[in-house]
Amino acid sequence: MRGCPRIALLCALLPWLLHAAAPRRPAQPLPSRDRRDPARGSDFDRVYSGVVSLTTENIYSFNYTSQPGQVNAVRVYVNSSSENLDYPVLVVVRQQKGVLSWQVPLLFQGLYQRSYNYQEVSRTLCPSEATNETGPLEQLVIVDVTSMAPLGAQYKLLVTKITHFQLQTNVAFHFTASPSQPQYFLYKFPDDVDSVIIKVRSEMAYPCSVVSVQNITCPVHDLDHNVEFNGVYQSMTKKAAITLQKKDFPSKQFFVVFVIKPEDYACGGSFFIQEKENQTWNLHRTKNLKVTIVPSTKGSVDVNSILISLFIFFFFYFGFLLIVLVHCISIHINVLHRVANTTGNQDICYYNFLCAHPLGVLSAFNNIFSNLGYVLLGFLFLLIVLHRDILHHRALEAKDSFAMEYGIPKHFGVFYAMGIALIMEGVLSACYHVCPNYSNFQFDTSFMYMIAGLCMLKLYQTRHPDINASAYAAYASFAAVITLTVLGVVFGKNDVWFWVIFSAIHVLASLALSTQIYYMGRFKIDVSDSDLGIFRRASMVFYTDFVQQCGRPLYMVRACSGVPWPSPREPGNGRRGRLGADTQVP
Repeated sequence: MRGCPRIALLCALLPWLLHAAAPRRPAQPLPSRDRRDPARGSDFDRVYSGVVSLTTENIYSFNYTSQPGQVNAVRVYVNSSSENLDYPVLVVVRQQKGVLSWQVPLLFQGLYQRSYNYQEVSRTLCPSEATNETGPLEQLVIVDVTSMAPLGAQYKLLVTKITHFQLQTNVAFHFTASPSQPQYFLYKFPDDVDSVIIKVRSEMAYPCSVVSVQNITCPVHDLDHNVEFNGVYQSMTKKAAITLQKKDFPSKQFFVVFVIKPEDYACGGSFFIQEKENQTWNLHRTKNLKVTIVPSTKGSVDVNSILISLFIFFFFYFGFLLIVLVHCISIHINVLHRVANTTGNQDICYYNFLCAHPLGVLSAFNNIFSNLGYVLLGFLFLLIVLHRDILHHRALEAKDSFAMEYGIPKHFGVFYAMGIALIMEGVLSACYHVCPNYSNFQFDTSFMYMIAGLCMLKLYQTRHPDINASAYAAYASFAAVITLTVLGVVFGKNDVWFWVIFSAIHVLASLALSTQIYYMGRFKIDVSDSDLGIFRRASMVFYTDFVQQCGRPLYMVRACSGVPWPSPREPGNGRRGRLGADTQVP
């Protein structure tokens, strides 16, 4: 009986021992998946529809071959009917050089916490170019579509190859962009071109758009919130132009990026106030654009233009020097100012980019050089005044009767001030045009006000040669004008109240100044009169000259009787009426 437990244990282990000792069969391979399975391979230009949720994930794989010297770009289009921002459709695209991801609906932030969402999103993937060393490259693009929605979210996916991705020189290209569907293209410098101008045109001013030029790096910043992070950029409405030089791009190529903003405030436009958050009223903010890249003007052409301008100004200069019999003075202008191009924001400076010709650190040298005429003509004006001043002093020393007894008193000091103001206008205008913007606009206009004030002062002295205007009052008025200019820069951009106050001050000051200049001694404001006599006289003149004469007929009898007027060609054969009016005898 003692051997019974051992026999029971042996019987229990016998099936396991037999199974372990039996020969194993080879493992069967898993059934192969269909080639059209999204996880194995997908087709370009085919619309894929599906539903993703917390437990469902769809993966699509796209293959293509890139040949040496050929740049292939791929664009991914995703559409989702879901408007739930808490559970958006997440799209992740994996490439050779990086990962690109976004959500659908795509959310954009505006001013004052406004938000806009777009349910249609398309992005261009950063291309990879094959070289002669590497030979043809097999490119793989994997698109992963997921969502955390517990009940699922529908989507549509379309992946296409871009046929016109590289821009050509002097060839216009038309395309359409929107905030959620930005565009960018590639441009390569030809061997014989060192500088180009990117010209962008649009028939519509709004929506506001941004043109950016970025290096050949991945990822490309092509959305509203990151387009300013790389390269140079400028906002545009109908026209834009960016001048680029080959030496600034080591790879001799760059991306031209076009982004449409969700709001127009960056371009000076107005915006709509939403009634509730996350509206999609601006889904149709599409803009048709035309881009053309042309070679910029060569340096020899710039030199010829400069020489022609110099010849014209110096010919005019020497002609007047011969008239006033003075010698030529060499003029040298050195503008010690550099343009800070660290941010790449070309909206800071208000250039005419279509006509800008850079030289060194100056982005628009032609705008600075064009102010040379102010300086030359200012010196010429000073020389003319100096010549006349010398002649006048010689006449006084010779006791010439015409110089001592005739004419109005000479005020050469005002003329010297006008000449110096003209020179300083040229210098400050050149400094302003280094980087013209709204903040330093008073650089260009301050001496314009000085010249205008000196001209009015000279008119006053010519009108009243026996009265010398107070220098303190004159230059205090200049200071007041400059103060109004600065206040206009600070407050006058969008404030209507400032322009109302300025208009009232301008009208009253013009009337007072005109009265002071032209009616000196004939017009007096009786502020000391208790009954305000000036207003009483004005009311009497208004009544007698306007109300009394224009308020009733001049000949009351003729108007009441309806008797026609006598012809001016016929002799008067009538008689005098009771009221002294000529009445025609029938």
